[in-house]
Amino acid sequence: MHVEKQTHSVPPGNRTFSKRQYVGSRVQRISWVAAVIGLMAASIWMPDQAVSIFSAAGIYFVLMIVFRLAGKRTAAQLTTFDLILLLIISETTQNTMVRDNNSFINAALLIITLVVVDIGMSMLKMRFEKLERLLEGEPMTVVENGRPLTDRMQIARIDEEDVLSVARLSRGIDRMEDIQRAVLEASGGISIIPRPAGHPSYNHSSNANPAQELDST
Repeated sequence: MHVEKQTHSVPPGNRTFSKRQYVGSRVQRISWVAAVIGLMAASIWMPDQAVSIFSAAGIYFVLMIVFRLAGKRTAAQLTTFDLILLLIISETTQNTMVRDNNSFINAALLIITLVVVDIGMSMLKMRFEKLERLLEGEPMTVVENGRPLTDRMQIARIDEEDVLSVARLSRGIDRMEDIQRAVLEASGGISIIPRPAGHPSYNHSSNANPAQELDST
């Protein structure tokens, strides 16, 4: 009995897309290696620029550690003091990196250094999951079955109003009891999972469209 062998062919469009992805990834890695070699050569042939290069790399790691210890806060959760603090940090780091050298070459080397270090850290985090969890953190449930987990909220430096604010904007929910689960993502954003519509504590009016409520008034 002859059985035909089935073959699963990949559409030409998918093959082209995959090939472009592969080529783009290779080009990015080669460019990254070339940039690293260029920075090393610049630090050797231009000793005055070496201080700026190492200062930029050092400041990157210092800021990464400081912000990791400070916890996760999205732009919507930033207070006025947080914004002022960010401005002070940016001004301080700029003075440290630039010093008295405002030349184009120095600025270009600083930008390349920061981008190279950032891409290098991204590649390391993709290769080592433990490093990614250490630097980026893991998602944290802050509301479970309509009940705020206050201990975790204190660790993340968020409160119930932060969760409800996101729930109102993303889901039209204004009661904590209507939230099945709220998760503080590794990126700092808050994901809201509402309760099913048939749940006893579900408030039908809280999930109404705000635009419809305005039209009805």
